[in-house]
Amino acid sequence: MLPGIDGIELIVKTLGDTSLRGMATVAITGGSIEGGRREVLSSFSIQLISKPVTEDSLLGAMEAALLGTTALVNQEKESYDAQTSES
Repeated sequence: MLPGIDGIELIVKTLGDTSLRGMATVAITGGSIEGGRREVLSSFSIQLISKPVTEDSLLGAMEAALLGTTALVNQEKESYDAQTSES
């Protein structure tokens, strides 16, 4: 638990900041994530694992988050390069 803020709310606020948008994120939950909340996580490509966390599940989620972040950064760079070459 986080003091004074819900984990999903924290993720939405953090990734809503353009300077942090490419940050790799892994959410660890002690319970189940229900429909709409799961959709929020997947819309931001957040890796989700449930407790108890094993070393393999954590490393796998971190790897997937980092690979997804790398793909996103490369995609944004290509888009930026295309826009600047047109100008």
